[in-house]
Amino acid sequence: MPLGFRITGDEQTTKLVQRLNALGSKGLIRQEDVEGSFQTISELALTIAKKATPGSGRIRNMWELSRTERAAEISWLISNVAEPKLPKDSSGGNLLSYLEFGTRAHIIRPKTAKALRFMVANSPVFAKLVRHPGTKPYAMIGQATAMMNKSLEKLIKNIERKLANVLNTP
Repeated sequence: MPLGFRITGDEQTTKLVQRLNALGSKGLIRQEDVEGSFQTISELALTIAKKATPGSGRIRNMWELSRTERAAEISWLISNVAEPKLPKDSSGGNLLSYLEFGTRAHIIRPKTAKALRFMVANSPVFAKLVRHPGTKPYAMIGQATAMMNKSLEKLIKNIERKLANVLNTP
């Protein structure tokens, strides 16, 4: 029984994965080659997600790639192990979603203290509120998904081209 492979991304990713799995299940390419291709593309997507993550290496280095096998399907998942450990804001949001999707301009107020304290030019500043201008979206996962789709498309076209050459030669 052929294995199925899954890399979760967007709708385009799903279609590309189905095409590649179809080539493998028809016996046109070896299952080991399909799995190796998915592994390589997943590792490349992980690298892209890490590079696109702003800030310190602490958050950037918490991205991980996990591989699971269930029945006849192998899946790769890129996740950030920092997510449960990152501070939540008053609305329950977290840092990673703010970095991925960005934020609108908003006011920051102290929760329990009388003032906010932060550093500016190595000097402490105290304020009752801060008007934050918002955060631009970094689209870390969006960038990784786009790269993954390009890699999958290129891989499938190469395989299909090689198959056409083999099938058309006398």
